[in-house]
Amino acid sequence: MANLKRTYHFIAEFFDVDSMGVMWHGNYVRYMEMARCRFLDEVGFNYLAMKEARFALPIVKLDSKFIAPLEFNQRFCIEVELLEFECFFRLKYTFLDLDGKKLCQAHTSQVAILLESKETCFYLPNDFIKALKAFVDSH
Repeated sequence: MANLKRTYHFIAEFFDVDSMGVMWHGNYVRYMEMARCRFLDEVGFNYLAMKEARFALPIVKLDSKFIAPLEFNQRFCIEVELLEFECFFRLKYTFLDLDGKKLCQAHTSQVAILLESKETCFYLPNDFIKALKAFVDSH
């Protein structure tokens, strides 16, 4: 449906690594969140806009495949690919070193909830869909 990719650059910090000098697996999720926030900023409908529109997008599914380790001070990028934005907001994340070697691949699925009632919606809010469609169409 969407298949729009954006790339964001990062560096593995000292506090990200374990005693073996490689990134601890839980920190990949933090980097996915940072990449997703950058993506939503580019879309023009970030988490603050969602809060103003009285909805949130909690993650309901996350899966990852770790392929090669990220090491302290290593520069890397994350390709974020928009997969779906009808009922779910689904993204694919591909962690790559600067030579293009795949390090990790992951997917997240998020659903909309109404902030007031915490009710799960089986649709994404129209304003969010409009912003995503406009972003996809412009790229």
